[in-house]
Amino acid sequence: MEEPEIIIIGKGIAGMATAIYLAENSNSLKILLLDKSDDNDCSTRFAQGGLSAVWSEKDSKKKHLEDTLRAGRYQNNKSVVKDFVENCPNRIHDLIRWGVKFDLNADFSQSLHREGGHQESRILHIGDHSGQSIHKVLLSKIQQIKSIKVWNSAYAVDLIQQNKSCCGVKVWDEISETLYFLKSSAVILATGGSGQAFPMTTNPPVASGDGIGLAVRAGLLTENMHHFQFHPTSIWTGHLGTVPLITEALRGSGALIINNLGERFLFRYDPRGELATRDVISQAIWEELNSSPSRQIYLDARHLEEYFLKEYFPHAYDTCEKLGLNLAINLIPISPAAHYQCGGIPVDPNGETRMKNLFAVGEIASTGLHGVNRLASNSLPEALVFAKKIADKICSKRNEISPEYVVLSGKPTTPPIVSNSEIFRFKVFVQRVLLGEKLDVVPILLSIQTTYEKLDLFIDQHIIDQNLLSNRNILYTLYEILNSFLENDLPHQKNRVRSSTSNQ
Repeated sequence: MEEPEIIIIGKGIAGMATAIYLAENSNSLKILLLDKSDDNDCSTRFAQGGLSAVWSEKDSKKKHLEDTLRAGRYQNNKSVVKDFVENCPNRIHDLIRWGVKFDLNADFSQSLHREGGHQESRILHIGDHSGQSIHKVLLSKIQQIKSIKVWNSAYAVDLIQQNKSCCGVKVWDEISETLYFLKSSAVILATGGSGQAFPMTTNPPVASGDGIGLAVRAGLLTENMHHFQFHPTSIWTGHLGTVPLITEALRGSGALIINNLGERFLFRYDPRGELATRDVISQAIWEELNSSPSRQIYLDARHLEEYFLKEYFPHAYDTCEKLGLNLAINLIPISPAAHYQCGGIPVDPNGETRMKNLFAVGEIASTGLHGVNRLASNSLPEALVFAKKIADKICSKRNEISPEYVVLSGKPTTPPIVSNSEIFRFKVFVQRVLLGEKLDVVPILLSIQTTYEKLDLFIDQHIIDQNLLSNRNILYTLYEILNSFLENDLPHQKNRVRSSTSNQ
């Protein structure tokens, strides 16, 4: 393998856009994208709605700014939000330049959806499968750039540090069952979110909090991990794990949320009703469900024409059909599911973490944009805005660390089996805490710590497999979420529960 100068961990929109921007800035850079799955398993492909940007004369950047701040309950970094709103249109023009074709109206003007929390229609989209279409274009784009190499089935185990600077990654190759040490000038975490830390999530199985685990084991702190967004209209299938969702653009087009009494109960909680933000609607649904054991909640699109649903929301229509439901005829049972990690690894305005030469972009990064709750369709443009900033920063100040490529170990012995029921118990506990139950957090926090420390010992001995790596990162993420809640719920508690000797 040719030694990389830049290692990017993750191959969703954040990772691929960063790689493309780096290559456009400097075609001599050797860029390596690590992907622990294949080409089709990432949260970007699950994104249905689209990308928010001020695109029409009726809209304004002031309104987009206000909507983002209001959704985040004004706990956002206002200067970050202002810069984001300013840059969104340019970054979307980059997508168009790379080959993305957004939907147009009959008069060839841009088709714009409206979603919850937005004053205006400002969501550029491709049907209701925007993420999947964008991912396909970016994947094709990076395959055309010779300086970008992709390593599939490659798991980032830990970061390599030298003189308080990140200078590489330990990589586990699942195919050859071999651990490698890769040195590089810079490392970019584009690992996505951590929805798999919850019993039910809209995220794919790969969203196991890998970036959180990598950063925390390297000595970095997280922030606002208890600010986790739940999507209100995931389809209730009776199963846990990864569940399908229906884009809120459908509510923007007139779909309703009702209970089994036929009541549009959301107006009891917010005058915006179905166009309120995700946190408001999710909380309202939970309260409604808890009000009666027989209570059920539904998405109702029966008053919309079937041809309209098939034409403009084909993914939602097909998803329901696969579950034996007709979106135009049936009420669709829904329930909130873990959707987006609003906190994460703190970064500066250029996407750099508090560790030199380590950057973070996308859902893993805590940029200050979202506050306590992300505005719908702000996530994909955020990834683009910060991908460009990171590429510009790296190319303006390239380091002189000589890359290495070292094979460390051969095939491992059998790794330990972590009880799925124990991890599930931790997931349920964390969700109950975030939903407001008054529970004793510290004992579970320490149990989670004890469990991941056991896994650390095995991995340090190069006893590794896919499930062990994912479970370890899920446990680290669960710890950070609970600890973030504890620190914010009990402000007088200044010190973290994690022992000072852990992971030294």
